Amino acid sequence: MKHDVFRSFFFIVLLTFSTLAAWAGGSVDVAQENKSSSVVLTSYLQIFEDPTRSLTLNDVQRAEIDAQFKTSGRLEKSINFSYSKSAYWQRLTLENSSDVAVNRVIEINYPLIEHLDFYWLRHAQQTQSVQTGYAMPFENRAYKSRIFAFPLAIAAHSQSVIYFRALSPNAIILPVNLWESRAFEQKERNEYAFQALYFGVLIAILLFCLALTLIVKEFDYVLCVSMTLFIALTLTAYRGLGAEFLWPHFPQLTQVGALFFGSLTLATKLAFMRRMLSMKWTMPRLDSLTQVFISLYLLIPALLLCCFDIAKFVVILFAFSAVLVLCVSVMGILQKQRNAYFICASFSLLAIGVLVNTSLVVALIPTNFFTVNSLQIGSAFELLVFTLLLTDRYRVIYQAKQQSEEILDDVSHKLVTEKEERREIELLKQTYFEHHFAIDQAAIFAETDDKGIITFVNKHFCRISGYSEAELIGSTHNLLKSGFHPPEFYSHLWKAIQSGRVWRDDICNRHKNGSLYWSNTVIVPILDFERRQGYPKKYITICFDVTDRKEAQQRQAMLTNQVNQMQKIESISRLTAGIAHDFNNILS
Repeated sequence: MKHDVFRSFFFIVLLTFSTLAAWAGGSVDVAQENKSSSVVLTSYLQIFEDPTRSLTLNDVQRAEIDAQFKTSGRLEKSINFSYSKSAYWQRLTLENSSDVAVNRVIEINYPLIEHLDFYWLRHAQQTQSVQTGYAMPFENRAYKSRIFAFPLAIAAHSQSVIYFRALSPNAIILPVNLWESRAFEQKERNEYAFQALYFGVLIAILLFCLALTLIVKEFDYVLCVSMTLFIALTLTAYRGLGAEFLWPHFPQLTQVGALFFGSLTLATKLAFMRRMLSMKWTMPRLDSLTQVFISLYLLIPALLLCCFDIAKFVVILFAFSAVLVLCVSVMGILQKQRNAYFICASFSLLAIGVLVNTSLVVALIPTNFFTVNSLQIGSAFELLVFTLLLTDRYRVIYQAKQQSEEILDDVSHKLVTEKEERREIELLKQTYFEHHFAIDQAAIFAETDDKGIITFVNKHFCRISGYSEAELIGSTHNLLKSGFHPPEFYSHLWKAIQSGRVWRDDICNRHKNGSLYWSNTVIVPILDFERRQGYPKKYITICFDVTDRKEAQQRQAMLTNQVNQMQKIESISRLTAGIAHDFNNILS
């Protein structure tokens, strides 16, 4: 009895595992699938990772490698290996249980795979092989499309084994689907129609921005044109259209294009946002962070060309910049900036698209139409809202221009008076500068505060004193004292100017080299009637060099003294001669 129970339990477990094995990694009967829609093959794939990237088809068919294939066990629409240096082999078994041959297409709707090798074996014999990928010539593709598709003609009552080998420095995403041939062709036509509509909108917006740039002639609109162009190039590379139409012989552009042009797109977007929201004054801290991001994005294209291994970090940086854009937009709305409402609405949609795409690349979310096309959907809505922003900005500029024209008409009759006033002001300025030049050439000029500290000197003051402007400003006139005048002289001077009276006299000063010079000095107190009730707030000193005159006076005094001495000697001589004469007469 116990043995019967054990056998029943073992049979149930075996049946369960057999059912799971048939469901996960089993063969796909193409005759039983719905012809009007695609079949997701993810759960049927068996996967083997080749870290060496050197195994061939014969190698993976060996028993020891064949046993290492594992079912994906995933229900998502794609298998996402993210950034990996390994090569990944996928194995799929197809069978046709019907009495007629059927035509099917296996589609891998992800264009950024560098090498994708396709092998179709029937009855253990290789019947077809295709080496494709964006690094291979476009002519190698079994189906001439921006994506990778492999048409199959499956005979009746047959079974086939298909191998894929995927290798790429980009994120490896494999959305593998099985289509009926006509349904696939219709889907491709719809896809190209969607791409044509999207890029048509981009071209229209680009021409619109270019026209506004030529009319308004502002740098903001130049950024708009650059931003739209970079968005178009980014999505052209990301969706595989560049490899098909623009640069089929330059696979490196397909490899780096999405991140290369994406970095330039975000750099121009952040620069435009800084200008539109005046972040330098309204958000100085966020502005500094934004400038750092702009510098990084301008540096990333060169780094990608040198080392593509930074690609994963660039994608993460894109996500951070999306968060930054959202924070700045919300901050602008809180500050009630008009442009912030448009920027928040437009950039938020693209930021959401960037976040969704980043999550898809790093395998955090499943693959579907919205996640695969998140960048295009987000950028399309962004550009539509962005067009409203440009139109609104142009309307504001146009209204401001109209108002300025009205104001110009109102004040046109005052132009003559304003020109005359302007001419008088220019004449006064010219007279002032002429007088200032003349005073600077002839007079020694200085200005001190109410405590006697020098705050300004002219060049003539520096020349006559021997001190530089830096040595004089901040010091007092005590620096020039010669010791010629007694202390009472300076005491009388200070009492006079502190009482608000003008002081005039000659002063003997000492040159920096020790020599003396004389200056005829006038000190004028400038009174403060607003705060200090008539007390001086500063003193203006105007001096004239009279050293030559003083020296001439001293020489004249010396000559006069000499003449007086000579006259005295002559008088004494005459008196002596007279006395001697009289004395001689008496003696005679």
